[in-house]
Amino acid sequence: MAGRDQVRPMRRLARLMAVLDQAGRYGATADRLLAVGDYGVAAPSVVSSRWS
Repeated sequence: MAGRDQVRPMRRLARLMAVLDQAGRYGATADRLLAVGDYGVAAPSVVSSRWS
């Protein structure tokens, strides 16, 4: 397969989906999703710039 490794993003997606499934009706906090998604220290600035 050419290009970037696709296993890592798929694992991240599976973890995020599991957290959202367990969170139930009220969902999960952004902090929890960032922690589970393992986005690293740049995550808050990336998220705030995209959702502002």
